Amino acid sequence: MKSIKILTFGNSYSNDAYEWLYPIFKSAGYDDVVLGHVLNGGCNINNHWSNVDGDTENDFGAAYCEIYNGKRLPELNREKMPLRDMYVHAVSAHEWDYVVIQHGPKHVEVRDTYSHLRDFLDFIKAHLKSDKTKFLYQMIWKYNDNVAGGSTAAVYEDIVDITKNIILSEPEFSGVIPAATMRQNIMSSYLCDKDISRDYGHMSLGLGRYALGLLWYTYISGGRIEDVSYVPTLADVRPALLEKYKFDGVRPEYMPIVKEAIENALEKPYTITPSRFVSLDKADTADGGDINERIAAVGGEQVE
Repeated sequence: MKSIKILTFGNSYSNDAYEWLYPIFKSAGYDDVVLGHVLNGGCNINNHWSNVDGDTENDFGAAYCEIYNGKRLPELNREKMPLRDMYVHAVSAHEWDYVVIQHGPKHVEVRDTYSHLRDFLDFIKAHLKSDKTKFLYQMIWKYNDNVAGGSTAAVYEDIVDITKNIILSEPEFSGVIPAATMRQNIMSSYLCDKDISRDYGHMSLGLGRYALGLLWYTYISGGRIEDVSYVPTLADVRPALLEKYKFDGVRPEYMPIVKEAIENALEKPYTITPSRFVSLDKADTADGGDINERIAAVGGEQVE
């Protein structure tokens, strides 16, 4: 039986990665898939530490969500237990194969916001049930402050430098999921922010989240994109999300771009690789709806 158990500490960006991750693994032949997630909108590493360091007046807040073999379990939050206890529960809930840590998208290039990484790692390690758990870091892109074109390219080298010299200086980390690189690789094609995101930051419900889920699957499992038979459809989207955002779908002609972007990111995680797919007329890209409406719907950070 193929099994995978992943616990992630993140925010709405890691929620993007998780949205289609269970059916991706399931369709690739995994029988036992457990996905734990501790998150709050915008939460960075120091914010996660503030939730467990005992200073309740300065904690950031978070919730623990779990998908256990396709079933969404009831959410745990501070109304049900103290935040520190919730974090302990999350870490000790299973013998996790992987713990993934992610920073906050608004501060991803700000070095001071990583200052409690060592403290947070020690806290997690103290409560793990398995000594075989591996630590990964998801290297994310900058939250683009609702500016068309965004600011990720301007701070990409800072993101890479922090990943190499702060994150990977800690011996626990065995690897990096190069999400920022994959996203920039896609955007070097004829696809752009509007095609893969819902607000120039968070990934779109269909193509964007699917691409991110495929990156996680291929990186963590070592498998191939071709092993995955699942493709999200409108019927799979949670109704609450459709009240805010339009489902963009996953058009077959976009998949070579996604596959290329993922493969190049895995091969060169710290370098943006220009896409070969630059010639399709822009009029043929998916209608993502009015981008101003999507920006207005976000209203800042969110967890969806």
